[in-house]
Amino acid sequence: MTVIIPPHNRPTETRRAVLSTLAETERRIEILVIDDGSRNPKSLQAALSYPRDSKLVLTLLSPNRGANHARNHGVAISRATFVAFLDSDDEWLPTKLKCQLAQASTANKPTVSFCRFKTTTNATVRPIEPAPPR
Repeated sequence: MTVIIPPHNRPTETRRAVLSTLAETERRIEILVIDDGSRNPKSLQAALSYPRDSKLVLTLLSPNRGANHARNHGVAISRATFVAFLDSDDEWLPTKLKCQLAQASTANKPTVSFCRFKTTTNATVRPIEPAPPR
């Protein structure tokens, strides 16, 4: 599983996103942080310098071409069968990927997977229900 995080000028938020991914119970992952032309890439490098982890790869793109370009670049260099996208201002619960991979492994054709999510605003957690299947 490859996790692709496409930040732009968000070193603190990106660190939080990366740490949530490193806390994932599924250990067979690579984490590609594809910086989308941030004004100060050294601040992102500093934010991600600890903890060092061989699963984490930082790629700096220039100039800024948008998050979709950064995501596509990540897909192009990914080494895994499955790809997951995590925005730099979001974070995951520790079993998210493990649950999604378990579900995807039972599929007999290419699969798109999504899950419920929660929003947290001013320490209030509000579950968001997904739209009913069509």
